[in-house]
Amino acid sequence: MLVQLFLIYYALPQLGITFDAMTAAIIGLGMNSGAYQAEYFRGAINSVQSGQMEAAVSIGLSKTQAILHVILAQALRLVIPAWTNEAVYLIQYSSIVYLITVIELTGMGTIIGTQTYEYVSTYIIIAIIYLATTLAIVRTSHLIEFKTAIPGLTAKNQRF
Repeated sequence: MLVQLFLIYYALPQLGITFDAMTAAIIGLGMNSGAYQAEYFRGAINSVQSGQMEAAVSIGLSKTQAILHVILAQALRLVIPAWTNEAVYLIQYSSIVYLITVIELTGMGTIIGTQTYEYVSTYIIIAIIYLATTLAIVRTSHLIEFKTAIPGLTAKNQRF
């Protein structure tokens, strides 16, 4: 990700493509995260059994309807945990944009610590903010997983 950020912010201007630091950070983080999310979703789609498509078509659904209502519905349920991890990683990775001059939470903490000499308390507050944000994402994800779960098919209800 760091190399991607450096290429977008420092190398592209040499080719005549210039972005301000915040735009470069958003593009870099977005492209990196988007690539991972696409791979998670591809894996989720591939994990849906091929018989599901055949069954959907055999009951009269068109291929488009089968993909939308059967394949994607199952894949979206499967990809929620991976997307949650990616959202948490994205929050944690956001601190790296400080290296291309974007002042984010950790960077602001450094500035405040430099002005007040209260580094420990400043970084503890930053850690609490990161923790609260991460926990909010995880809780929301668990709620979404619970709301979209198919009764009897969750890992907690399975008997081995």
